[in-house]
Amino acid sequence: MAKILVVEDEPDLRRMIVDELTDEGHVTIEAGNGREGLEKVAAEMPDLVLSDITMPQMNGYQFLRAFKENHPEHAQTPFIFLTALANRDDELKGLRLGVDDYISKPIDFDLLLARVELGLRRHRASAHQVAPLTKSSQPSDSDAQATGGKINDIITGNDGLILTGKFETISLEAIKEKAGERWAEMSERLLTHAKAAIQDHLGPRDVCRVTASEDFVVCFADLTDEQIDAKVRRMGDAIWDRLFGVTDDEDLSHVDAQAFEIHLASDGIRDVDATFNEIEELIEKQKMAASHANLKTLKQIFEYEDLFALTLLSSKGKPSTIKMLSFEEQHETRIRTLFEARHYDSKFLLELQQRLFERLKERPNLGRAFRQAVMLLPIHFAMIRDDETRAQLIELCHDLKNSIEGDLIIEIIETPNRIATHKNTLKALPVGRRLQFLEIRRTAQLDGIDVDDLQELGIASVSMRYEDLVHHDRHDLGRYIVVLEKGGIKFCIKGIPEGKLLDAQMWKAHLYALKK
Repeated sequence: MAKILVVEDEPDLRRMIVDELTDEGHVTIEAGNGREGLEKVAAEMPDLVLSDITMPQMNGYQFLRAFKENHPEHAQTPFIFLTALANRDDELKGLRLGVDDYISKPIDFDLLLARVELGLRRHRASAHQVAPLTKSSQPSDSDAQATGGKINDIITGNDGLILTGKFETISLEAIKEKAGERWAEMSERLLTHAKAAIQDHLGPRDVCRVTASEDFVVCFADLTDEQIDAKVRRMGDAIWDRLFGVTDDEDLSHVDAQAFEIHLASDGIRDVDATFNEIEELIEKQKMAASHANLKTLKQIFEYEDLFALTLLSSKGKPSTIKMLSFEEQHETRIRTLFEARHYDSKFLLELQQRLFERLKERPNLGRAFRQAVMLLPIHFAMIRDDETRAQLIELCHDLKNSIEGDLIIEIIETPNRIATHKNTLKALPVGRRLQFLEIRRTAQLDGIDVDDLQELGIASVSMRYEDLVHHDRHDLGRYIVVLEKGGIKFCIKGIPEGKLLDAQMWKAHLYALKK
């Protein structure tokens, strides 16, 4: 027997659902809309929630969001939508907010009872298996012994080389500022979900450790140095997806993921805590050294490495009128890695861009390549977020446009995880053509913003790198591309490796850019 909250604005349908659940031995609580549902949650503490989506006063999405935000004690409580909405985007919106399941209307009551029982079984199982992990949680002697054995195997098996990833989430100070009196509860909740996301990606011989500041250090047993960067980035994305689904808050779901190569003495370890303290110290030293080296590397690339005009191909494989400004592939990859490794201030990014523009004007042959086409110019989001830098950037773009005697399209790269909250910033830069490109790494970035919003912002195309594209479900992302294309927003696939053009074209995008 379970206590189930039924939130449905149609009285007859609500009564039918209640009767079916009561016949199965469940206790039911009724509400006619989301606002009433929230009141019932606080008073009754249900074991499962069934909710309609389209309701007056507070709809299902608003109810779900408030349920998650206001009642963290119900983080594991199953929440099921009852819906007549068959639209994929509506379903994705619910899933990103944290809904556990959907039941379509008209309701098949046998299916309803089966889904309810499944949700309750999962809830009971998770209640026994998932315990909040905090920095004060002390491992048992057997856990410490197992961890010591794993980390010892990693050290001795790789001659002292440890490939590690550090995942930093929002600080405790920031949580206190955001959550107020509920900061401890929120911190525990975020830590638990971040840990769960990491565990989903750990190999059987990998080791994860929570630091004193509630960050995570993972030591990988079976990766090569060529694989570590991609692995850590994917794990960082997974943590963000998990946290954003729980909190729907861009600040609270912040994740900084970095990969490191640590060298220790290869003769094994004596103490697990001491070993991890040494690993953390070495990571911090590498971070400081890398910060200075990264700045130097970026300056060198933007000042000295060759630039190219890459022609984008149309859906039929023919050259388009758009050419993309690009470095050699290895330098483009290095730039992306360095951008992802840390946050650079807008003034430094403007300095890089200014040097790039000067080089374009110094290269008349390259400038001529864009006179018969439109230059697709990548601009880091941080540069348009700052008003002062934005104004200087606009001036530089106008100067470049006049110099090459051609037109420009801006591509906003390194966009934030939640784009919808930055609509004002994303308004088209008043240079060149009004329409611009917007780069994403995951479709969840566009949550809360639709095709009409993109059109209003002057977005002509949504772009995605091939390496990010292949991690998405082909069917789901394919349908997403179709929705964009039908709304007049083109989809561009970039960085396609040699020999992979046919694979990329299976996504039925509008534009394709091959690696040089």
